[in-house]
Amino acid sequence: MTCEITTKRLILRAADPEMLRTLAEGHPIETEKARLLAQYAKCIAEPEKAPWHTVWQIFRKKDGKEEGFAQFHSLPEKGRVEVNCALNPCADSEKIAAEALKSMAKWAFANQKDLYFVSTWLADDDSPASQVLENAGFGQTFEADGMVHYEMSRPRISLLALTMCLFTALSFIPGYLFDSYPLFVTLGIVAGIFPGHLLETKVEQSASKEAATV
Repeated sequence: MTCEITTKRLILRAADPEMLRTLAEGHPIETEKARLLAQYAKCIAEPEKAPWHTVWQIFRKKDGKEEGFAQFHSLPEKGRVEVNCALNPCADSEKIAAEALKSMAKWAFANQKDLYFVSTWLADDDSPASQVLENAGFGQTFEADGMVHYEMSRPRISLLALTMCLFTALSFIPGYLFDSYPLFVTLGIVAGIFPGHLLETKVEQSASKEAATV
């Protein structure tokens, strides 16, 4: 598994177990120290799954300055995993957070083939953070107990676009035979909409069902 993510202006690096232990030993808050030590123990017990257990330190690519961290809450389960991000205050922290969260989700989908959704929670009165999540590609799904659930689904090829392109390409044959390209191209586009929409609906239902039963 790749343990480093590079974006336009950031480097996200999964902390190795010894780094986690060092962070824990130097942390002034006992609850955070205990959390880091628990993550350390999981990384030692399951080294091949360490990137899911550890914290990912966020550095600026330009000068190497550390700006905070991101992390998954657990291993992917039932096609889902939760992620969050915490940054040091800075002028462009919202842009950094959006870039970091987006890259973490992209990494997760690339490294877990049966993962369909990456999610996070947010207080319902945190408008700035909600904009960050939307900029990162997360969408609001539901609210519960003063918290809002946001989710990003696995990117996939648009079947609607594929069927429209296929039917449009096929329409050139009768268009050539009858010397009427505009008419048959239009018919091809229209003809590709229904099967494409039907296929996308089926795929979405199948992915949701699999995510609920994995």
